Amino acid sequence: MSDKIRKFCSEHSNVVAFVLGMITIALILLIVRQATSLNTKPFFQWLANDHGDVADWVSGLGTFLAFLAIFWQVNKQTNIQRGLDAEHQRPRFSLVFIPVVRTDVTTIVFGEEQDGNKAKQLAANHSGYRKICINNMSPNTIYEIEVRLKYHLSSDPQGIREEYFLYSGLRPNHDLVLLPDFKFNESDEQIRYDHLTIRFDTSANEIGFCDYPGSHSKSHDSAFSSEKYYFVRSKNKSISATAPDVMIKKKSKTYMNLNDGMDAANKHTSYEHI
Repeated sequence: MSDKIRKFCSEHSNVVAFVLGMITIALILLIVRQATSLNTKPFFQWLANDHGDVADWVSGLGTFLAFLAIFWQVNKQTNIQRGLDAEHQRPRFSLVFIPVVRTDVTTIVFGEEQDGNKAKQLAANHSGYRKICINNMSPNTIYEIEVRLKYHLSSDPQGIREEYFLYSGLRPNHDLVLLPDFKFNESDEQIRYDHLTIRFDTSANEIGFCDYPGSHSKSHDSAFSSEKYYFVRSKNKSISATAPDVMIKKKSKTYMNLNDGMDAANKHTSYEHI
């Protein structure tokens, strides 16, 4: 029972604080009123025995409940509006393989230890490697985007590699092109993509994931499977997701798997605008 009460207070902290505040104010006003109106009647005698007539109490209680109802309605309406705003600011991505980058709307991301001039040459090379391109299809700027890419070389099927990319401020209809380390060091190797996961922070401070499993086709440089979106639950219960999108808890196993390694320090943060 105590756990349920604690959970209710945590989820409705604003309402609980308001109720306790109103009760405290009402008691203080009642005590002050009676204390200032006392003549020969001792104050503590009144406090123990004389609490006013029924009409005063009913009137005071009605006023208090009216304030409480108004606050609850305003708080509910505010949460609903915030929920709608959060849902409208969610991003949508298009993940494709491209031979040619679009000028003026493309940013390439690569490892800090890699050469920037070579990165530009790889981006401009129209033959061979098909570049992984993440396009922000939504009308909203994404505050921060983190990408975890899993792949293996054809010569080493069991050697799954992971690389992490970080970028801030991905604008609408802009492309983010990933240049993994193997393009700088093992450009002639054929590779297979196993998984790509995007973590994003929206302008409404909502955290979400877009997950792309590998297609597992026989092609060495194949596209990913269809994406699935996950959004992390907050204290605002008005925020929801429409199927096939899913709401998840921050302590859930799904969140742990999606967020695995995203907080690592060794992210690729060098970038060039094309």
